[in-house]
Amino acid sequence: MTPPAANGRLMAGLTASEQILARIRAIRKKKGLRLRQMAECMGTTETTLSRLTSGTQNLTIDWLEKISEALGVGFADLVPPTHEPTRDWRPLVQQIADVKLLAMLIEQLANRRALEPHEAAALQQAASKMVAGALDLERDVLALAK
Repeated sequence: MTPPAANGRLMAGLTASEQILARIRAIRKKKGLRLRQMAECMGTTETTLSRLTSGTQNLTIDWLEKISEALGVGFADLVPPTHEPTRDWRPLVQQIADVKLLAMLIEQLANRRALEPHEAAALQQAASKMVAGALDLERDVLALAK
């Protein structure tokens, strides 16, 4: 599960503890749990849970395990990653190139063969849609890679 406030990337400017607290709050809010309900699930008081989730009381491994159980998530979902995940974009870039090539071949086929006008138009329209889709995907990949 990926909490809305913590999408797997390091949250800029926050310590690891602050990131854990932000993840706990985000998951709790997403699940619509009140502190009281969560505290009951953990076998503690609302005051103690409030102190834990506000950072005024230190979180221990034991508390984090109880919190993850009460939230119904894995312990690892509360802990921020230690580094930015790396991505290998080469397969996606190759797929984009393949789509562009296929669109070009379809267009060449439409121009070379003796096709009915509506068949040639349909092939050219399909090729144009494929190229437009590939260009959109390529733009998105380049934006993500930055």
